Amino acid sequence: MKTFDLLKKTESLLRLSDVSSPRLESELLLAYILGCSRADLYGSKFDETSKDSAEKFLDLIKRRQKKEPIAYLLGTKEFMGLSFKVTRATLIPRPETELLVTAVEDFFKKTDHEQSILDLGTGTGCIALSLAYRSPSFKITAIDFSEQALCVARANANNLDLSSRVSFLKRDILDPSFWDELPRFQALVSNPPYIGESEAQDLSKDVLDYEPRSALFAENEGLAFYESFAKNARKCLQKNGRLFLELSPVIYESVINIFQKNSWTLEETIKDYTGHKRHIVLS
Repeated sequence: MKTFDLLKKTESLLRLSDVSSPRLESELLLAYILGCSRADLYGSKFDETSKDSAEKFLDLIKRRQKKEPIAYLLGTKEFMGLSFKVTRATLIPRPETELLVTAVEDFFKKTDHEQSILDLGTGTGCIALSLAYRSPSFKITAIDFSEQALCVARANANNLDLSSRVSFLKRDILDPSFWDELPRFQALVSNPPYIGESEAQDLSKDVLDYEPRSALFAENEGLAFYESFAKNARKCLQKNGRLFLELSPVIYESVINIFQKNSWTLEETIKDYTGHKRHIVLS
C-alpha cells in the first residue's frame, strides 16, 4: 500500500476520534512500526508499506482511537531532551514537570552545600535521571512503592548510562516509619499523586482509563502526600535545604495551608506554561 495513502486514511480515522494532532500521530506511529524517522516516510525508500507493517500500524491506530496514550503505544516519552521508557505501570512525564527539574538545578547553583537529592515517587525516574544527566555532582536517591515502576526507572537509568549515579529504593512515602530510616538530603523533590476522587470526572479518557490510578489519585481529596511531607519531611532535610513539589492548581491554597500550619516557609511558587500555580519551593 502506498505510504502516503495509508497516512491519509489513518489521519482521517484519528480526526474522527477527536485526536488533537492526527497527522503527527499517524506519522509517529508508522515511523515507529517501520523503524525510521518521520521525514523518511516521504522518501523513496518507504514509498510503499508492506501488508504486515500496515496491519501492525492499523492495530496501533485502533488503540489510539480508543484513547490509549501515544506514549504507551510508542513505549517512550521525551523529557528534558531525553528519551524515557514508559509503560502502563508509570505516569507519563509531562512538560510542566521539567520546570521542577529546572528549579532544583537553580537552587544548587546558588549554594555550596552538598548536592544530595531525594526523589520521592520517582515513576519513570524522569526527574532523578534528568538531574543526574545534567550535573555529575548530584548525589541522587530515588524511591517508589511500585516494583514495576522501579523496573522501568532502572531500565531508563541503564539506557542513559546513569545506573551508577542514581540509587533506586522501594519505599512507601505514606508509611510514617519511612521517614525515620532516611539520611538527610539538601533537596527533596516530588511530583506525587494529587488528584482527588471527586475530580475523576474531569479527567480525559486517555488519562483516567490508562495511566496508573496509584500515580494519579491520593486520599483526602488529593492532599494525603502533602500532609505526609508537611509532618515528616524535615526529618530528612538538611539545614538550609529545600522541598520542591508539584501540585494541582485546584489544591494550591489547601496545600499551602497544610505547610504553614506545620511551620514551613513558602520560598517560591512557580507557574506552568499556562500560567497556573504548579510548583512550590519550601523551607
